[in-house]
Amino acid sequence: MNNSLRFAIIGFAVCCLISLIFATVYKHNVLKIEYLGNTSDYKKDEDVYVYYIDRTEIKKNHLEIHGWLIKPGINLIYVNNMYVLIDDDNKVYGIKTRSIKRAEVTMHFNDGFNYDNSGLHGQCPVGILSSSGRYRIGILIREQNGNQYIKLTNEYIGE
Repeated sequence: MNNSLRFAIIGFAVCCLISLIFATVYKHNVLKIEYLGNTSDYKKDEDVYVYYIDRTEIKKNHLEIHGWLIKPGINLIYVNNMYVLIDDDNKVYGIKTRSIKRAEVTMHFNDGFNYDNSGLHGQCPVGILSSSGRYRIGILIREQNGNQYIKLTNEYIGE
């Protein structure tokens, strides 16, 4: 076997190994919940933010939450929001949430402000959640100035 073929095979094997490591780390990091303290550790949003939960669903043993959140009258440039689940003891659990483009939210409000980055999609494995528990869905808002709020929704999952 010549050296260039050997080098290509070793390079391919290394690339596959690196891809496998990144996929494992991604799955472990993204598909978990994180204990974030108690609701009393956060300020309550006093109806400054407006939200909508489009749907919650369980697909392939994963809870998925789809929706959006805006602060009316402010262009939405900085986004650092996370869906949280709050149990009966007011313990807050964060689930990995990513920002989704939602141009229709800007079109709906049509007030001259840009809310395109308002979309949120969160997911976590259902097996992590207590089977006998009921959780309220909330949104943890982390503003650029360091303020943190929890926006409580009227949506629940569990029994």
